[in-house]
Amino acid sequence: MIIYLLRKEKSILNHIELQFRHCPEGYLKYLPAVRPPKPGELFSSWLVRTAHQHGLKIHSFTKILWPEVEFWNRDIDFNPNFSVLKSLSEITCASIEQILETTLRSYQDILYQAKTNSTSCAHWILPMSKYHRFIHNKAILFCPECLSKDREDPFFRKTWRLAFSTCCPECNIQLLDQCPECGKPIMFFRNELGKKTSQSDRPISFCYNCGFNLTTSERIVASAQELSIQQRLYSIMKEGYCSNVIYPILFFDVLHFLVKLLAGNLTLSQNIRDVITEKTYCNLIDFSFERRIRFEALPLHVRRLVITMAFWLLDDWPHRFISVFTSRIKHGSELLRDLKNPPYWYKKVVADHFYQLTASQRSKCEIGHIDL
Repeated sequence: MIIYLLRKEKSILNHIELQFRHCPEGYLKYLPAVRPPKPGELFSSWLVRTAHQHGLKIHSFTKILWPEVEFWNRDIDFNPNFSVLKSLSEITCASIEQILETTLRSYQDILYQAKTNSTSCAHWILPMSKYHRFIHNKAILFCPECLSKDREDPFFRKTWRLAFSTCCPECNIQLLDQCPECGKPIMFFRNELGKKTSQSDRPISFCYNCGFNLTTSERIVASAQELSIQQRLYSIMKEGYCSNVIYPILFFDVLHFLVKLLAGNLTLSQNIRDVITEKTYCNLIDFSFERRIRFEALPLHVRRLVITMAFWLLDDWPHRFISVFTSRIKHGSELLRDLKNPPYWYKKVVADHFYQLTASQRSKCEIGHIDL
């Protein structure tokens, strides 16, 4: 059986190599078995499914088509090779716009600002921290019910790579970030590890390490509050915060500042957490980490609570925000730390209530020109 499968793989490899490496000039080169990305699908998920549809391991598939490109030593969802994306648009039924939409780069200027260093960490994107093709962070979330509904062709969603994703509004359950059986991070692209056959005999909804079927994971019902916040965040990504804040990034920059403050180890951070806990009766968890950790690298259960706290602060804007921070900060600059370009609607509230400004400065602030 193994010999047959190995021969089958070799036959497929030879067929694709002949088609793509020795096709005469002027002929169109298309992959023989391709389906477009599913709505909301993550790039790496689509790439793995495409390889499997051709009866190939993902590593063999990428090596044949792009022999000079190193795929698995980087986060290909956040930092893809754009020549590969262009090539895929030429050999598949998907347009370059469709393929770009599957990558985390599609969130640029929505959730995070463009950076000169494309490999640096971005706000809201769960970092993978790859080493020898293994993910050491729990950077891929999943909804067991969604994977179960996908039936024979499961796929991973792009929103499952976002740090503020904590539950599934469609299934009303909490997302998970590890295999419930062995505790390993989700690495669906390593399901073929150690296989001598042409590809894994299991779909990508199985744990690469222990083989546990992720669709059978326990369903933990999300609270009404958590579901409401999640739906609101996804809505803001598409439509903006409100009629006066139409650009999502203006809201998400402020939200990121607040989650960073709430998750910090400053005295102010602890004081604000205590106030919110007292007013909301939420369960306070241990924030005593050994070192300062980026919000995106915090455990899922901590991110869930911090997002809830930050969203509570922004609710009933700006009255609740003013009430909580009044008398608890020494200077208004504490509310602008790390905000390089604070939006006007936030900056004006800070200026009006937490700064002592001259008449001239306040006049400039009212027209949005003051540099705080």
